[in-house]
Amino acid sequence: MQSHKSDNSFNYCDEYNEQPHLWDKPLNDAEKERLSVTRSFIPKDVETILDVGCGDGRITNELAKYNIIGIDASREAIKYVKTPKVLARIEQIPFQNKSFDLVLYTQVAEHLPNAILRKSIREVERVSKKYILLSVPFKENLYAGMTKCNNCGEVFHIYNHFQSFSKKRLASLFPGFKPVDWITFGPYGEYRNKLLSFLARLGGKWSVDTHTLCPKCGSKNAGTEQGNILSWVAERVNWRIGSIYPFKRKRWIAVLYEKSNTMRKQWPS
Repeated sequence: MQSHKSDNSFNYCDEYNEQPHLWDKPLNDAEKERLSVTRSFIPKDVETILDVGCGDGRITNELAKYNIIGIDASREAIKYVKTPKVLARIEQIPFQNKSFDLVLYTQVAEHLPNAILRKSIREVERVSKKYILLSVPFKENLYAGMTKCNNCGEVFHIYNHFQSFSKKRLASLFPGFKPVDWITFGPYGEYRNKLLSFLARLGGKWSVDTHTLCPKCGSKNAGTEQGNILSWVAERVNWRIGSIYPFKRKRWIAVLYEKSNTMRKQWPS
């Protein structure tokens, strides 16, 4: 496998997303809920939709009653999209200004390094005529998902996440649009204290997943469920706190943005 450069994370994203085993799977319960939320948030006056970062079309294909187009940079993923589709990068959307009533930007932003995220936000705003519908993990503790390559020692997020989104950040994410509706959904997340996560990593315990791809050397051998006494104590304390004070934040948030100053709901705490 060709070597990766740790300072060029978007090339890493490209190769990560070309792994065939990531795509063309049946919708799991979480994805079915995301599809339901997406459908319920599409305004009645929407006719044209662009699904940015559509992947293998697991959402796009289910919205075929609309005039919908999917775009994605992964050749492997997009071959499963059954609606009209375009192989394109999220930071260079090949459509004219205000081409779509609604732009879907779901489960994408968390995967983008800062420079690409900024460019993609400008592009999504540019091609949207009325609305943007975004969904992302809500207040994700990125450090809890970090792993370490057992080959070269590179530290990176096991699910290829670069961003975490709070209500404050989401409120101002699209300068030309205002959030007008929202919902948190999915299962309740596990309690993951940032300091305790750091201590667990310091003690040598790192996240493990079979889809891991090191951004530096390309190895799939990363993480370990073993750690020293510091890791054990940190994980035990984290579990204990979570059992005493149940974590009540759902894992994802969906936000509908509109070219309007109307705010229909208050933001969640």
